[in-house]
Amino acid sequence: MWVSVEMTRSSHWQMDTYSFVSVPAERANSWTSWRQDRPGCVAVLWGSSGRRRRLSHFCDELAFRVKAGNGGQGCVAFRREARAPKGGPDGGDGGKGGDVLLSCQSQLDSLGHLLGKSLFAAEHGRDGMPSNKKGKNGEDRVLPVPIGTTAYDVKDELSTFVADMTEPKEVFLLARGGKGGKGNARYKTPVDQAPTRHTPGFSGQEKHVRLVLRLNSDICLAGYPNAGHSSLLERLTGSSQKITVYPFSTRSPKSAFLNLDKIHRSLLLDLPSLGENAPENHGSGSGFLRHAERCTVLLLVVSLERHSTHQLDLLLRSVESHGKGLLEKKLLVVANKWDLPGAKEEWTELADFAHLRNLPLVTVSCVTGFGLEDLEDRLCKLLSFQN
Repeated sequence: MWVSVEMTRSSHWQMDTYSFVSVPAERANSWTSWRQDRPGCVAVLWGSSGRRRRLSHFCDELAFRVKAGNGGQGCVAFRREARAPKGGPDGGDGGKGGDVLLSCQSQLDSLGHLLGKSLFAAEHGRDGMPSNKKGKNGEDRVLPVPIGTTAYDVKDELSTFVADMTEPKEVFLLARGGKGGKGNARYKTPVDQAPTRHTPGFSGQEKHVRLVLRLNSDICLAGYPNAGHSSLLERLTGSSQKITVYPFSTRSPKSAFLNLDKIHRSLLLDLPSLGENAPENHGSGSGFLRHAERCTVLLLVVSLERHSTHQLDLLLRSVESHGKGLLEKKLLVVANKWDLPGAKEEWTELADFAHLRNLPLVTVSCVTGFGLEDLEDRLCKLLSFQN
């Protein structure tokens, strides 16, 4: 199996040129984290010194191990002071091991900052000390994650749902640290005045964790290459997007805010283009459909340049094969590129197909601006901003 690796060369640790190379999967695994189902998602930075540096890039699925800290060992000690020949036991308890926590951060939109490590471990608790001094507790390991992250506990290749991070500043205990052991001062009794008994600290939890990110949005754009969904995002929101004549220029989801009126503001999410094998859940872009699971309105963008009916049919099949309730969402078909020659003939066939599937259809042109106001009115109604 071969995967694509994005590489950047620079002498000052700045990105200036890009290239994509295909490497065997086992070699990519030795470089850094990589995705089997999404080509081009691994980025490696090479500097003048020849050392590897991982770039921060979009990542929506990640697997790693977490290890909470072990508790500190209880202390065996006896009081030794002048004028206290029978001071008795004074061994302190061990400190508690640190926890591994997930912290939901609203400023994050990717799991890329967690790439490159296969283990996240918290600090161990310190051992107890004489004079009844308790050992220091281990520091917690906090893993910041974006809103919409779902955590799964993986055991024997079976994933069990454990948490869904949907609120800012939400904290979830992923692995609990072990309790500290007891010192010999805890075991002093009238019968045993000088105990030597103590307990070691308990081990912290260790888990295999898989994180899956599903971005939140009000409106989600999906389409095939060169359908113009990136141009539509730019025209609706006024944001600057990377628009090229070659396909698959959008390699990660892009978001921007749309002001539908003076009061309401909606978040638009543009997904990377789907590949030809998306209906079979294979190929480029098929995995990005998970980000449409949390949206309210799903826009299916097709191009009136050619084969618009075939594009819509593939989009519907891709959404249906993905499942997760995407077909039950509010769907709206956007026929783009109305300004091109032959668009009217394509639109007639597309309108008949959309009518048979009971799908609403809006015709726009990102070049001339035709139909954009009608599209915004439709979105207001679908989002219940208007009656």
